[in-house]
Amino acid sequence: MKDMGLSSDPNAMDVSEDVEGEPTKKHVVKALEDEASQPTRKTLRMSGDNVKFCVYMMEKYGEDYKAMAKDSKNYYQDTPAQIRQKIKTLKKIPEQWAQIRQKIKTLKKIPEQWNGYLRAKQMCEES
Repeated sequence: MKDMGLSSDPNAMDVSEDVEGEPTKKHVVKALEDEASQPTRKTLRMSGDNVKFCVYMMEKYGEDYKAMAKDSKNYYQDTPAQIRQKIKTLKKIPEQWAQIRQKIKTLKKIPEQWNGYLRAKQMCEES
């Protein structure tokens, strides 16, 4: 190897000396591991637009997901299964679902800002 101009083996591993580190504080490590092993609470929330969409569809169509899929407010052209899943997800969120049920009971109709289409349709039919 020295005849070829190589003074050392390029494939050899660098061997470093063992350096003594600071002693680990076992109680700190244990506390951190215990904290990391605790399960985290899931905070499932739905965006305001999705909530409005689901409430509008439930108010207008009830459980008829095929009609929901054909509605003009279905901007993203969700399939009946996707709409069903959105509504099911909304019902799984206890805080939001309780608020929505309370609003539905007090309103007993679709809120004004959500039914512009229905008002326009009504005006066209009247004239």
